[in-house]
Amino acid sequence: ESKINQVEWGEAGLQEKEVVGLKERIKAASLPTYVKKQAFLEAERLRLISTASAEYGMVTTHIDWLLSLPWKKESGGEVDIDKLERILTEEFFGQEKVKENILQLFSVRKLKKDLKGIVLCFAGPAGTGKTSLGIALAKALDRKFVRVSVSGVRDEAEVKGMRSTFTEAYPGKILSAIQEAKCTNPLIMIENIDKMAVENLKGDPATALTEALDPEKNAGFLDHYLGLPYDLSDAIFITTAL
Repeated sequence: ESKINQVEWGEAGLQEKEVVGLKERIKAASLPTYVKKQAFLEAERLRLISTASAEYGMVTTHIDWLLSLPWKKESGGEVDIDKLERILTEEFFGQEKVKENILQLFSVRKLKKDLKGIVLCFAGPAGTGKTSLGIALAKALDRKFVRVSVSGVRDEAEVKGMRSTFTEAYPGKILSAIQEAKCTNPLIMIENIDKMAVENLKGDPATALTEALDPEKNAGFLDHYLGLPYDLSDAIFITTAL
């Protein structure tokens, strides 16, 4: 019995050490108040859960994911139209009308001093340079470039994630792209938007994607895995289709 108690106390000590360590990481992270509060509550819950249970691993994984997301707003500079024109010309040959339309769009947005809510759609056959143009545009705007394919997506959870209470829960494609970019204002290229399912018994992924793209809604985009609103309004989105 004495040895059993020693083992139990040893496990309790390791568990307490992990909880304290998580709380220190949460305290040191640049998180909004509402996110920090939720993370502290989840860390406190760990004291009530056995380390051997699946729930313990689910909670720690969810906290790690909260901490891995960028939350601090990036300080975006002014759009340099001359630089934008030069890089589009150097990095992407042809498609002059497309480049002209892009320059007009960003010239107007610069005058309005508002880059929020920009959604572009590049349509054309494979090999016409949709991805190359997106990469050139990201370089010209000093934005991180990430790609997301929604071809064949039939489940809303692939876009908005699965609730973290499920054992096999996962975040959606949009916030996974934000996590990959490690910034709040990347240029996200959503490929093959015309190949995703319109409606499905598992929810409507197209409607879920609209929530991420719509500038009237995406300032409070709710990924089910995250369980908290995330501001996507500083991201620039490009969709591609055939």
